[in-house]
Amino acid sequence: MAYYGTNAATAWVNFNQSSIREDFGVSSVTDGGTGRYTTNFSTSMGDANYAAVYTSGNQGNAPAGTAFGSTYSATACEIYITGLYQAINRLSDASLTCAAYFQG
Repeated sequence: MAYYGTNAATAWVNFNQSSIREDFGVSSVTDGGTGRYTTNFSTSMGDANYAAVYTSGNQGNAPAGTAFGSTYSATACEIYITGLYQAINRLSDASLTCAAYFQG
């Protein structure tokens, strides 16, 4: 079931490094090196003033990491992932990353 309308996610993605599992409004994910990914939107957001929510980690018993947006544009958003496998304050790859983007 999809939810459309005011306050619905404009785009979202669930991916393993640059391999997309499921998405809505995301055309691709680019691997920019360890812990760096760019989500590319299928349709422009119109501007870079959107909200984003991220989560990352590894499936199973591995510790979760921290994911955060770095560079926002109308057509893409760069994501950094840190803290996996005790790599605090270092970029790390994750087997599961999810992002949701909201444009008013």
